[in-house]
Amino acid sequence: MNARRLGIVSVVAIVGSLIPGIAAAAAVPLDNGGHPCGNYEQLVGTENHRFFGNCSIGNTLINVDTILAPDYHLCVPANQTRDLGSIRQVRGASQIGTC
Repeated sequence: MNARRLGIVSVVAIVGSLIPGIAAAAAVPLDNGGHPCGNYEQLVGTENHRFFGNCSIGNTLINVDTILAPDYHLCVPANQTRDLGSIRQVRGASQIGTC
């Protein structure tokens, strides 16, 4: 392998290793106070929980995607965060409207 190819392979490997970290950091935006917005995980005691942070100025209706139970809808008030439960029970949450 010549030096030029080796350099290109090295750059691709370095950038590829950075992308997961960049994606993870961008996955949970923060409001002006540093509070997470949207769907995220956080350790509560010894277990990870799923949360949804509403950083908007209006109430947000979310769909809570559960693992072994039917999905349900929840209204999260403006500038509030809701603990949706253990990640063993809740797969995720997504905004579906206002309430």
